[in-house]
Amino acid sequence: MFIACDENQNRIFIEKAVDQKQYFCPICGEPVSIRAKNSLAIRRHFAHHPGTECIDDWTHDMSEWHLSWQEKFPEECREVVVKKDGVKHRADVLVNNTVIEFQHSPITSEEIAKRNAFYLSCGYQVVWVFDAEDKICNPRGGSIDPMKCREDDLCWKKAKEQFVQPFPRGVNVFLDYSTEISDPRFSAQKVRIML
Repeated sequence: MFIACDENQNRIFIEKAVDQKQYFCPICGEPVSIRAKNSLAIRRHFAHHPGTECIDDWTHDMSEWHLSWQEKFPEECREVVVKKDGVKHRADVLVNNTVIEFQHSPITSEEIAKRNAFYLSCGYQVVWVFDAEDKICNPRGGSIDPMKCREDDLCWKKAKEQFVQPFPRGVNVFLDYSTEISDPRFSAQKVRIML
């Protein structure tokens, strides 16, 4: 996690954390420590102490792709704790009345369904953004350029189990990938697509 609470329940971003201070998980309230302080490979973050079991059982692995998307939103909208009936979960982004979940790592359809059910029951719209870079293709052998194909021309290179169950009303799904497009203004350039 990149946001923890201080002793006064103020949200503290990892970039502003001081080594000598005590920080706590915003979900379970247990102490957390600052990890990867001097790592070149892993970004500095807060983590529970070994053996701690947080009541938030949703995994929150963060890739650079995931983090770069979160950083497009104001700090107060990131890693927001959503509560209902004593249950707490941390949304990647909560802006206005919409929870946005960024998904780079594999996730099961059951996990997606649980998250959708929870956020919808709290009255939020849900948006999923999946990292589809190098993961989609046109099975007809054609382009993945959205100017040359229809959305239903595209499919996953490898079947994705997480899309077995249909997404309920109030949930939108976007695929993030890059490709060259046929628009001459962008010739020979890769362009980010949000489909």
